[in-house]
Amino acid sequence: DTNRQPIENAIYETPLDNLDLIPSHIRLAKIERFIEIEEQFRLKDALNALSEYEIVILDCPPTLGMTLTQALL
Repeated sequence: DTNRQPIENAIYETPLDNLDLIPSHIRLAKIERFIEIEEQFRLKDALNALSEYEIVILDCPPTLGMTLTQALL
């Protein structure tokens, strides 16, 4: 998708030292149904672009869907 923004554009810098967030959106729950198998590495590829972070914590829904699969990859 050529309209996709880089993950860096979603970073929210908090007032706490060394803590930045990338918030989710309600659309993520809806998009779960439409993710294709070939897109399963999209999150991994996006996170690889954030090389300045030593630790990334992903908060995932308690389901065995594509969102959790992407986080595990």
